[in-house]
Amino acid sequence: MPSVLQMPLDALRTIGESIRGLAELPASLERTLRDTNALLEAARFDQLAAHAERISGHLEELETVTGQLVKTASALTAAAEGAQRQLARTTEDLDAANRRLEQILRVTQPIDRVGKSVAEQLRRVTGRRRSRGQE
Repeated sequence: MPSVLQMPLDALRTIGESIRGLAELPASLERTLRDTNALLEAARFDQLAAHAERISGHLEELETVTGQLVKTASALTAAAEGAQRQLARTTEDLDAANRRLEQILRVTQPIDRVGKSVAEQLRRVTGRRRSRGQE
């Protein structure tokens, strides 16, 4: 059995340990806070690294799509230039055909007038009337 003097000494020891524990509490809380902040910072860094990796993946996709768009635009530009050249050639061909048709008309109009005049004179000479298709 503990002696009568032993109990107050045990109580004093317990109070001393409690006081030491209370004295160490701010330092312990500070260490815990530093460790917690370090863990939070590491977690934020991991999140930022994961986010940066996702962004990097999106940028690579955008680069691929942009490259395809540039190739498509180049092909469209080449096709448009080819179409413009073809249109210019077609316009030149149409102009040449119009000039030929105008020459043909200049030659055929007098022939047509002479033919109509000859036909009219033949009708007069033969006494025939004009048919409905010739009027």
